[in-house]
Amino acid sequence: MKIAFVTSGLEPEANGVGDYTRRLAAELTRTGHVCRLIALNEPPNGGGMLGGPLRLTGEMEWPGRVRLAARALDEFNPDWASLQFVSYGFNPRGIIRNQAAGLASLFSARRTHFMFHEIWTGERANAGWKERFTGAIQKKYILDLFGKIRPRLVTTTNAVYRAVLARNGVEAHEHPLFGNIEPGTAAAGDWLRQRLHRAGVEIPGERNGYWLFGFFGIIQSEWSPESVFPQIAEAAGGKRPVMLWVGRAGGGRKRVWDAMARDYPAFTFIRLGAQPAERVSEFLNTIDAGISTMPVELIRKSGTAVAMFEHGVPVIVSREEPFRGIGSEAPDEPLLRRADGLAAGLPSRGEHRCRLPEAAAMLLRDMEG
Repeated sequence: MKIAFVTSGLEPEANGVGDYTRRLAAELTRTGHVCRLIALNEPPNGGGMLGGPLRLTGEMEWPGRVRLAARALDEFNPDWASLQFVSYGFNPRGIIRNQAAGLASLFSARRTHFMFHEIWTGERANAGWKERFTGAIQKKYILDLFGKIRPRLVTTTNAVYRAVLARNGVEAHEHPLFGNIEPGTAAAGDWLRQRLHRAGVEIPGERNGYWLFGFFGIIQSEWSPESVFPQIAEAAGGKRPVMLWVGRAGGGRKRVWDAMARDYPAFTFIRLGAQPAERVSEFLNTIDAGISTMPVELIRKSGTAVAMFEHGVPVIVSREEPFRGIGSEAPDEPLLRRADGLAAGLPSRGEHRCRLPEAAAMLLRDMEG
């Protein structure tokens, strides 16, 4: 089968949807299918070719990018064109008013798969009027685009999005996400041991005196450490909690991290910065548990949380965001742990399980069905 994947960006380790798309295409290629990747809105320094993909940047006018993408699709002549969609990838406010016509022209005459990595804002039960207003505009243009494309197959990553889409006349299959880091088996390279040693933490070896907790990726501003740190301190049973963070630290995120270190002197805080995939895998194989700042309802749309699951890492969640008319319900994830359930003790690690082959097979099954 020939499948063309179209998304906003493919810059490695800078775009979760791009990482997902590249890994999915690589797995399909490994199993004998032919894939083409097209990015329509790369950052100025991210365009060009990356092992074959067509990567178009915002430095080119939008109609020109659409023409080049259309030519590439015509030349490839795919059996399926797959739009890996997140509106913020095309517009900083998620409003695709100026991009919708061009996107529709690329897909309306093709057998199309529409993957909703995100929908629109404003559906949370406690959303303010500004969020709902912005979401209403986003929703109008997203659903208009959807109606013009009329895709044969629609998917999304979680039950909440599927329910919201169904309420708006869009029937979607749920395709659970796979992680954005391949689950290796190596643990604790020298780079990590040295960083921990400088903070007085020794690995490998006897670890009876502390617990290692990991943050991976963005620490969301809506999350509060007060929702989980007191429970961890109580459940740690005299061990010292060590908080490790792998991820890019913009000014606001670093301030949040520094404030946590100041407010919780009984914990050790170590910021590891951005790391290549191999080191992230080692990090995930070393920590005792992960902490996700995502709401529990949307944990399956988080590539970083799923990467923890795939590495056998129990993930602690402490944030709920019920959606209007849906409520709050945790997905069936064996390694998912709520912060308010830690009184019985901290969780144990599980087994490694890469979800990528299963996800690729599920997509093929739905395309062939």
